[in-house]
Amino acid sequence: MKSLKFFALATFFAAALASCDSSKTETTEENTDTLTLQDTHADTTKAKDDDDKDFVQDAIRNNEMEMMMLADGQKLGTAKDIKDAAKKMAADHEKMGKQMKDYAAKKNITMDQDAHDMDDKNDDKKGAEWDEEWVEDMVEMHEKDVKKFEDAQNEVEDPELKTMIADALPILRAHLDMAKQLKAKYDK
Repeated sequence: MKSLKFFALATFFAAALASCDSSKTETTEENTDTLTLQDTHADTTKAKDDDDKDFVQDAIRNNEMEMMMLADGQKLGTAKDIKDAAKKMAADHEKMGKQMKDYAAKKNITMDQDAHDMDDKNDDKKGAEWDEEWVEDMVEMHEKDVKKFEDAQNEVEDPELKTMIADALPILRAHLDMAKQLKAKYDK
């Protein structure tokens, strides 16, 4: 009888231990699933943050390059309409650049140290030939800008950044139109 009681108690204890271990396994699996979901969410959030960061860095870099080209247009352009267009675009790009830099500072986005090399293909040209080349560069740069900003509207996540992009697009499109009109005038 003692052995029967001992056997029953041992069986009960073994069953209790087994159920505890089973519960532990389920909890561990649930914890693992939760961690995996959290990791996936964190990775997705980081990727979206990286899209925002990459766009901001690229926009600032491109804006700085355009500001240099626009300064050249004001200084080296021979036609009044080119100088006027460069001045107007420079004022707009200065505002957009400041906005983007302020946003980057607020979001702790730092600029990478890799500098874009400027292609100085216009340096050896003078007069009307320089004007024509400059206008072609402005069309090309603004086509790229408009495309990047349009693509970014669907890629970036931050609502503030989306608003900045939406506000900048009409200005960039107007610059592209202005550059195309000049190109039509100066194209030979």
